[in-house]
Amino acid sequence: MGLAVTIRPFDGSDADYEAAAAVWNAIHPDIAGSGAEMRSRDGRTDPEKYYLCRWMAKDTTTGDIVGGALLRHMTWSFDPHRFVFFVAVIPDRQRQGIGRALYQTVSDTLHELGAGEAWTTTRETLADTLGFLARRGFEEKERLWESRLNVPAFDAAPFAPLLGRIADDGITIVTLAEVQQRDPKWLHIIYDLDATLSADAPSPRPFTHPSIEDYTLHHVNASCLLPDGYFLAMDGERYVGVSFVERRDRWPDRLAHGFTGVRRKYRGRGIATTLKVKTIEYARQHGYTEIVTENSTLNAPMLAVNEKLGFVRQPAWVELLKKLER
Repeated sequence: MGLAVTIRPFDGSDADYEAAAAVWNAIHPDIAGSGAEMRSRDGRTDPEKYYLCRWMAKDTTTGDIVGGALLRHMTWSFDPHRFVFFVAVIPDRQRQGIGRALYQTVSDTLHELGAGEAWTTTRETLADTLGFLARRGFEEKERLWESRLNVPAFDAAPFAPLLGRIADDGITIVTLAEVQQRDPKWLHIIYDLDATLSADAPSPRPFTHPSIEDYTLHHVNASCLLPDGYFLAMDGERYVGVSFVERRDRWPDRLAHGFTGVRRKYRGRGIATTLKVKTIEYARQHGYTEIVTENSTLNAPMLAVNEKLGFVRQPAWVELLKKLER
């Protein structure tokens, strides 16, 4: 190709993780991540069950890392022949064939693995990337609206009557931290609730719930978990809803909103809104100024809840699929 760039396997060092994070951050500086977070996520993936591989693009003249790629199984929608990948090149080295070289490496590996589906995600503002993927046979399957809330500007007063009605209906809100203190079965409680609610969430892919061991690795043992920012709705002794926020290494003033869900029988009563108000109150009490969330355009009810709370939509993330011949 005439490129002064080589594609090499990821070596797993701290330097490689920080370089991979730097590539991502150069493209998405507003949602910067850290090498430590990448290492932690990779380390929570059982290599005996799931495939995961990274590559780096190195400028042979300067020695700089100018791009990278990731290929892995979808643990949340697992099929041995279904994979998700990401290819990234720093902005000032794009349109030089580096992305093509990285994609070819991923494509060759997918063929070797006998893959049947390749999924990837990019922002709708990255027209060149969308065009690159379209020319290679990828089709859009879903959009995820990124939305952001200005926490100090949030007015909780209009939601006070709703919180009162929820309490009058016998619904109580507790934190995971409280449940951990009083119930030795707390892990099974949130695992079973997550299994039920996640399977009910709109998605273009079938949901597969991980084993409780994998769930513990990915969710409970993650450094981003905030037990006192993790809210559960209860009807008597039954857990009927969940909503939580998470921290990120490089977001000192911002939280990421995790999953929100309510059992079908309890929907339409304002429980999801109440739970999300609790997460906003948590953010305010702990000095956070912004909450970032993502919601599928297939999930109109949750989009409506976010809009009611004052979340402002940002450019969407586009999920694309290419069917592969095995």
